[in-house]
Amino acid sequence: MGRKYKRMNKKAHQNQKLWAEGCRETILAPHIEPYADALARSAVCEHDYLCRVLNEYHQLIPWNLPDDEEPLLPLPAYDPRPMAPEEFLTDEEALRKSQMISRKNKAIQHWLKYRVCKLNKRLIPHMDPEKNPWMALLVKLSGTQRPPVKAHQPFQQFMHECYASAIKPLIDDKLYALRPQGNFAVKNDAAF
Repeated sequence: MGRKYKRMNKKAHQNQKLWAEGCRETILAPHIEPYADALARSAVCEHDYLCRVLNEYHQLIPWNLPDDEEPLLPLPAYDPRPMAPEEFLTDEEALRKSQMISRKNKAIQHWLKYRVCKLNKRLIPHMDPEKNPWMALLVKLSGTQRPPVKAHQPFQQFMHECYASAIKPLIDDKLYALRPQGNFAVKNDAAF
């Protein structure tokens, strides 16, 4: 289904909403599933993979290009072992470059984590493992069994096992003695 409204131009946004739309999304989208895998393994794997993604992004997109502008297409091919061209920047420009790159790195990490959570519902921490269909399937396939049910206290166990033979007759006798004429026809009558 298509949109019912025309999307706002990127330059008209007053916030950073939809910054990754366009060619930036084509760079980042193939990394969602591998990032989910790295995130599931460990924090070190996640950091290493994120560094690779950030290197690719910053090699293809210039640091001083605003988010609402698209880079010149076609994008150059990504080389994982590039020689960085030397830039002669003043102290102010170097500080601005550092701030912009760190801000963009945080935005890329947030973008990837958000897409991973949408992609993989198993990573949601507040989801109950008992209600998660994937975990139930994995438990069945792995052959593991549920832990045994916690034992009742002795009096609870006795009431559970012998209710009909030992407990119910005592309760009925006491109720019969408390009610006038032993009329049990009216259920939940508080007149005794």
